[in-house]
Amino acid sequence: MSKRRFPLPFILIGLGLALGVLFLWPAPDPLGELPYRFTPQTTLLTPQQKDLARKATLLVVGDRRGERYGAHLEGLRAKILPLFRQMKMVNLSTQGHGLHRTLKKLEELDRLPLLVLFMGAHDEFMEKKFDLRQRPALLKSFLSSPKAAKSVGIRMLEKLGTLIPPLAKLLPPSPRWGYDKKIVPKERHPKPGDQQKELALRFKTYELEIQRLIDLVKSQNSRLILTTAPIPLETPPQNPCANASTPALEKELNLAEKQLESGQSKRALLKLESLERTTLAHARLFTLLGKAYLARGKFASAQKNFTKAHGFDCDPRGPSPVLNNIIRLKAQENHVPLVDVDQMVGLHLGRKKLFDRTGNLKEEFDGFVNDRLAKVINDLVTKTKSGSSP
Repeated sequence: MSKRRFPLPFILIGLGLALGVLFLWPAPDPLGELPYRFTPQTTLLTPQQKDLARKATLLVVGDRRGERYGAHLEGLRAKILPLFRQMKMVNLSTQGHGLHRTLKKLEELDRLPLLVLFMGAHDEFMEKKFDLRQRPALLKSFLSSPKAAKSVGIRMLEKLGTLIPPLAKLLPPSPRWGYDKKIVPKERHPKPGDQQKELALRFKTYELEIQRLIDLVKSQNSRLILTTAPIPLETPPQNPCANASTPALEKELNLAEKQLESGQSKRALLKLESLERTTLAHARLFTLLGKAYLARGKFASAQKNFTKAHGFDCDPRGPSPVLNNIIRLKAQENHVPLVDVDQMVGLHLGRKKLFDRTGNLKEEFDGFVNDRLAKVINDLVTKTKSGSSP
């Protein structure tokens, strides 16, 4: 009796279907993996820092804002309930470190402390994170789910590629950039349109990174506290979008500015409000509107327009209203405690001098921040000790 043989075409079709399933069927991603991938070239924490973090109850992470806040940790301790004042507090914040570096630090720890306090969003625009030539690939990756995008086959190739380098060449190209301990400064694009494209990419990646931070802390059964970055609203944006203006508009704004300087705030305000109705996304216009409203004692309107002005800064060098709004949104969506420092500061606009010459929040205001933080920490620790969910 002869063995039954399958025709070669059927074998090839079957093999093709199997490969199709393997490479199209989505596999569950590891926790919080982003559509884009960083390639860290080095560790960011020393063994001593890891040891300190391992013993901590409260871990502060972030950029220059968090680093500066380290001087106020003892002031925070004094406002925590006596039962919790012995908790060990450690600050791993570093000036110049964007959220992607903060995430890398947290991922280097074998476990997270009970409380993680994020004080960042100040230095997000310092480092070159990607090349604009990667924009099409990044935009494509943003459309994929951050939770389940890669196929079983792609994951297999990635694992085999680490063992057999030639196999890595079979992987589809994806946005990828590396970083090490030396920060490469962000370049300023000569074309205003390119600046706006990069800003859009940065805002989207920041949204994904904040979510990753929330997921990471939650996965370790720790408690995250988010904060917004205070913006010195009365300081004009340094780099308004050049393609938002015209010579005629600048001439009108110069006239309104002279009126403000000569104390004619009412006339200036009427002119500026008229210009606003026909102008879009002009940082200088909103700055002058803020000054005019401030001169008229309309603090809420002044705050709104100063905030818009900073939102239309095409090359920001510090905190951004857009980043703060992302933090607020993610805190609300994920039920994460938020200390809205920016909002607290904004309420004092025109009534107190809040920032020093370097743009840092004045020492006296950090006491108010500590009041809010202490309340949040007391609530979180009390609920954790009692076994209830925060």
